[in-house]
Amino acid sequence: ADDRLVAFAQVRDLTELRDHEGRLVALPTAEDILATCLDSIRRAQSRRPSAKRFNTNRVVVYVWPPSGLTHAEMEMIAGRVRPTTAGAGLEEILFIARQRDPRTGELTKIAVRIPFDAAGGTELTIGEPSDEPVEPLDGYRLKVLRASSRNTVYPYELTDRLGDFVEYDLNDEHALVPVDRPKGTNSAAIVAGVVRTTTARHPEGVTRVVLLGDPTKSLGALSEPECRRVIAALDLAERMRVPVEWYALSSGARISMESGTENMDWVAAALKRIVTFTQDGGEINIVVAGINVGAQPYWNAEATMLMHTKGILVMTPDSAMVLTGKHALDFSGGVSAEDNFGIGGYDRVMGPNGQAQYWAPDLNAARDVLMSHYDHTYVAPGELAPRRTGTTDPTDRDVSSFPHVVEGSDFTTVGEIFSAEANPDRKKPFDIRTVMRALSDQDHPVLERWAGMADADTAAVQDVHLGGMPVCLLGIESRAVPRRGFPPTDGPATYTAGTLFPQSSKKAARAINAASGNRPLVVLANLSGFDGSPESMRKLQLEYGAEIGRAIVN
Repeated sequence: ADDRLVAFAQVRDLTELRDHEGRLVALPTAEDILATCLDSIRRAQSRRPSAKRFNTNRVVVYVWPPSGLTHAEMEMIAGRVRPTTAGAGLEEILFIARQRDPRTGELTKIAVRIPFDAAGGTELTIGEPSDEPVEPLDGYRLKVLRASSRNTVYPYELTDRLGDFVEYDLNDEHALVPVDRPKGTNSAAIVAGVVRTTTARHPEGVTRVVLLGDPTKSLGALSEPECRRVIAALDLAERMRVPVEWYALSSGARISMESGTENMDWVAAALKRIVTFTQDGGEINIVVAGINVGAQPYWNAEATMLMHTKGILVMTPDSAMVLTGKHALDFSGGVSAEDNFGIGGYDRVMGPNGQAQYWAPDLNAARDVLMSHYDHTYVAPGELAPRRTGTTDPTDRDVSSFPHVVEGSDFTTVGEIFSAEANPDRKKPFDIRTVMRALSDQDHPVLERWAGMADADTAAVQDVHLGGMPVCLLGIESRAVPRRGFPPTDGPATYTAGTLFPQSSKKAARAINAASGNRPLVVLANLSGFDGSPESMRKLQLEYGAEIGRAIVN
C-alpha cells in the first residue's frame, strides 16, 4: 500500500533576483521548475479517488550551478516555497546542490531538505546527500498519514514538541500510571501523559499532565475509556498540583448500539470532574487541535470559559468548536454556515465572543503561547506564586519619556498625558495600551488575553512583568472606540473613553478571577463608571458589573 509520486527535475540556470541592497528576493528559475513539479503531482493526484490519493510524495531537484546562498537565504526561499505546496501531499522537497567554499574555492555537494508534516513542522535542514533508500511506511506512519489526510495531527507527533513526555495509562484501579510501550499502541481515543519542559526560569522543568485526542479512532469519539482517562488525568494533576494541558480533538459522544446512552453518562461524569477540579482552583489549558463536536466543546467551556476558571483556550485556523456539524444541521433543517469554521471557528465566532482567548497560526505556535502563559502563571509544586525573573529594565527608568504615537492623539510621550501644560484638565484622549507598555518591563514580552473579543475594547488585559515579577495588568481605554456595524438606537454611537460596557465588564471580571491567588493585579484606571444606557442594561451590564465586585472580593 506504500505508493507515492516522486518528481525529479534539474536546474541549469540558478538566476538570483536581488534588491538594490543586495538581499535575495527570489530564485525565479528554480521556483518555476518546482512549480512545474507540483503541478505534475497534482494532475496525477486528480486522476485518483479522493480517498486513495498519495500523501508521501516527494520532489527532488538537482541544481547544477554552484550556489553561494547562505542558510538565512535558503530559509527565505523555503518560506516562499511552502505556501505553493498545498494540495500536493508532500512529505519532502530535496534540493541537491553544489556549494563553493569561500576560502578554498572547493565545491562540495549538499542536500537541502524541506520536510512537511501536519503539525506545521517544516524546519529546513542542510547536510550531506544520503544514499540510503527511502524508508517504507510502517503501521505508525500509516496512522500519521491517516490523521494528516483529515487535516489533523497524530498525538504522538506532538509529544516530542512539548518536552520530555512520559505516557500514562490506566491500571486496574483506573488510575493513571507510567507505561513503557511503543508509540501508537494506545487503545483509547485519548492519549494521556506527563510532560516536563525545561526553561530558564524552571531548569527542573515546567510539569503538566497532558491529554491529546486521537483522530484515527473515530475522530476521537468519546465513551467510557476516554472519559475514565479524563477523570484520572484530573485526579493525577490534583495530586501533583500541576496544570492540565489538553490538545482537544473529538467528534463528540460515541454513537453505538453496543454502548448506547451509557456514553452520555460517562461524558457527564467527566464534566462533573472538570467542574469540581476548576472550582477547587485547578487549571486546565486547552488547545483546540481540530474539529470539536458536541460534548468536547462543553468540556472546553466548563474548563476555560466560565467566570471562575483560570485556564486559557487557544485556537488555530484549522480548529472549530461546534455543537452540531454543518452537514447534520443542514440535514435537520437547522441554520448553519458555509462550513464548520463559520459555525465555530475563531475569526467569526469564538474570537469575537471571547470564548477563545488566544489565536495561533498552527499547533507549534499554540504551544509557544502556552509556554508564554506559563512564564506568567506557572507555580512550581511546593511554591506559593510564579517565580520572579531577572530584568535589565532599570528601576529608575523614566516612564514619561516613552513615545506615545497614536493617530488622532495630541501627545508624543506618555509624560505629556500627565502634564499640566499639555493636558491641563486630564480630558484629552490617549491610548491606554501605550501607557501599559511604558509601565511594564521592556525586556519581557507582553501577552494580551482576549485581544479579539468584540465590544470589549474599553478594557485591556495583559500579562506582563514589573520589576521581574509576573503581574496581570488591567487597563481602561481612555479614548473613544468606534463601534462595528450599525449601533442600536438605545445605545451609544461609540464606546466612550473611561467607560465599561457589558463585554468589557465581563472581560475585566474574568481577568481578575484568573489572576486571583496566583499573581498580583495592577489596574491602570481612568474610569468614569459603567455605561447605563438601555442597550447596556439589556445586555447584562448589572450582572457583569456585579461579577467584577465578586472577583475583587474573592
